[in-house]
Amino acid sequence: MVKMNIDIGRVAKGLNDHQKYMLGFAWVIPDELKLLEAFPHVIMIDTTEKTNNEKRPLLTAGGKDSNGNAFIFLRCFMPNQQSWMFRWVLSVVFPRLIPRHILDSMRLIISDGDTQ
Repeated sequence: MVKMNIDIGRVAKGLNDHQKYMLGFAWVIPDELKLLEAFPHVIMIDTTEKTNNEKRPLLTAGGKDSNGNAFIFLRCFMPNQQSWMFRWVLSVVFPRLIPRHILDSMRLIISDGDTQ
């Protein structure tokens, strides 16, 4: 399925087979990861559109501290907002960028209710 979506993305962007195509790019900042470690139980995930020059969706995942202040612990540029991309973030990106003991402490993920 990933290969099919890469091929579709290449055609949509007018890229040849020899040109590189970035599927997704995710990162975590260490100080923000420390906040997540302190407050891991409830996280929120959402995307924004057209915030960069490539018009890629930007996914952010965050939480709230004990004072009610929001923090972002993960950012990910994605090629689209299809359900397979969210599965990639949750099943590949999260386990690779967030330590297991933090993932085990997560109890609830809140989103805006979009079908994707």
